[in-house]
Amino acid sequence: MHYSELVKILSSDDVRNLFMYSSFKYSFSIFTDMLKEVKSRVNLIVFGESLQRKLKKSYENYVKAHPEDRKLFDDVKIFKVGKNNEIPFGELYSSVIMTSPSEIGVSLLNFLEGMDNEHVFVFGATTLMELFEDDGYDMIVQMFDYVRNSSFHVFVPVEIENYDKSVFLKKYFDHIIKLRNSGGKVLLEVKNNVFSTFPDYVSFELSLIDGKFKEV
Repeated sequence: MHYSELVKILSSDDVRNLFMYSSFKYSFSIFTDMLKEVKSRVNLIVFGESLQRKLKKSYENYVKAHPEDRKLFDDVKIFKVGKNNEIPFGELYSSVIMTSPSEIGVSLLNFLEGMDNEHVFVFGATTLMELFEDDGYDMIVQMFDYVRNSSFHVFVPVEIENYDKSVFLKKYFDHIIKLRNSGGKVLLEVKNNVFSTFPDYVSFELSLIDGKFKEV
């Protein structure tokens, strides 16, 4: 199996992936590769200004190196939770202030309502966990239960493993993907949590060149 084949599997319909990254640029690179696979059925949920800023900087640097890929980001529908409605790219669908879990939850479910056979990318989920603790976890689980036949791709720092409920949260995902430094290279590890022909565990050594992963 090659990295390109893995991206196709992770980008398939009705799948739930948890990406755990040691560096944000690793998450953005695989996010970009997946955009090429899922094309126009893309929705992005961003929690917090810090993640919005990182996405914006990563996007600007990436399209500077690869202007031919700019159109990949144009039609992304974005749900923003934060202090303002600034977004890194794409189209703003809705925004809500980071207030109470109930208010965010209602707005979030309104955004997800009626989705079918689409892809939802989530950045900043740990912000919910840090601010709202149990309610933050519950909100993420509700997203899964609320939408049928759509795929979820949740990106979090690898430090989530230090959270008390990380073991509980991982049970909701089909694949656990780790992206971390390894002797100057990027080690991508995938653990399969579902019964399928996909191996229980695979790993790849990658290098990151101009925002794109290359197999070593």
